[in-house]
Order: sequence, then structure tokens, then C-alpha cells
Amino acid sequence: METFMKHRSLLVVAAAVLLLGADDKEDAIIKTRTKLLGIWNVAAYEAMGARDPELSQQLKVLITEKDFIVQQKDNEAKSGYRIDPTQKPMHINLVPASGPNMDKNLPGIFELDGDTLKVIWNDKGKGRPKEFKTAMDSGNVMLILKRQKTAQP
Repeated sequence: METFMKHRSLLVVAAAVLLLGADDKEDAIIKTRTKLLGIWNVAAYEAMGARDPELSQQLKVLITEKDFIVQQKDNEAKSGYRIDPTQKPMHINLVPASGPNMDKNLPGIFELDGDTLKVIWNDKGKGRPKEFKTAMDSGNVMLILKRQKTAQP
């Protein structure tokens, strides 16, 4: 009976540790998501190993609690997203609401440094990028974003 009680106590402690870990992760997600919210100007767009300055000037990104929206003039590409800031580098998964990758999971990573956000994802089913680089056949798309400052009254 004493052995059973020791095992039971260990199970209770293990369950408590798991629950606390889940709370810590959820807190990190909420804090990081709050920092991502807003309108972002595209400082650089890169795909297939090359930057496209002209396209960069045409794009904006709006991040809400649930959506990652890339806007270009009258068009927008809306994706749901999930983040895991406890991973190194931090993970993001985009799920486009339309287009050729509709409802597919596009794995990526991101880095937030003050008002600069780097996001890279793979839209060709080749897995999560490990670094912030694109190459000709990688399928990686990278945005370097600068937070849009709000007008002061």
C-alpha cells in the first residue's frame, strides 16, 4: 500500500508540472501574439533567393488575434495562424483561407526584435525553414516587416 501511495503522489506531482508547463506556454503565446498585433509595412519581400523591392513597396501586413493578412492594393491574402514562441527559433504556422494553398499548413519561423518582424514560411510542402534564407527551389517566402507607427493627435 505504501508503494501505491508513493506512485500516486509522483503521478499527482507530474500532472501538476505538466499543467504548469501548459500554462507557461499559453502565457508566452498570448504575450507574443499581443506584440505581433497591428499593421506592418513590408521592408523586404524575398522568394526564390531574390528580393523584390517593387513588390515590397506594394505590400502591407495586418496581424489580428486570428489572422495574418497580406494586403496589396485592392487584394488581400488572408491566413489563419498559430505561433509557438517557446521554440527556438519561434514557430509560426500559416493556414491560407484561399488560393492554391487553401487550408494547408505552411510551417515557418519568426523573429521579433522591437518594431522589426522577420517571418519566413515554406509554401511548397518542404517543411519548416531552419533559418531566414530563401533559395531558388526552397519554396521559402520571407518578409521583413517594420511596424507602422500610428499617427499622433
